[in-house]
Amino acid sequence: MFIITAKLTRKKLAAAIAAAGAVLIGIIVLLAWGGGRAAAVETGAVRNIKTNDDRVAYLTGLGWTVEADPVETQDVLIPAQWDATMEHYECLQKDQGMSLERYKNKHVTRYVYRVLNHPSGESEVFACLLIYKNRIVGGCVQSNALNGFMHKLTGP
Repeated sequence: MFIITAKLTRKKLAAAIAAAGAVLIGIIVLLAWGGGRAAAVETGAVRNIKTNDDRVAYLTGLGWTVEADPVETQDVLIPAQWDATMEHYECLQKDQGMSLERYKNKHVTRYVYRVLNHPSGESEVFACLLIYKNRIVGGCVQSNALNGFMHKLTGP
């Protein structure tokens, strides 16, 4: 058995704490910079979504294969007063780490993409992204069929 001893001075302790802090800050910066967009949907709004390629890459990172161009782009006003349908949609957003509460009475852009690989096998499945100032603030995957479905961006 080997025993190693070291004299711990205040300088060494301060240096160790500073190094641990630097490593922690580095990890936070890497994650915030885009080190895993699939996980980001669970933690809140995703930033720096400026182009169509950014939106498609985001959906691809979540496991969806989508058509390259949106089937619809629309300016949408998040209502100031919510009815039961909007409350249900907000629950879905909160379930995936997002919330539209702070976007009440604000205009967002809604991008709709056709999903080509949904596990249901349905052909009319769409991924919707709500974007405010280059930030994804909400979204869902839905079927427009008569008895359709709606679920989180990360899957059913």
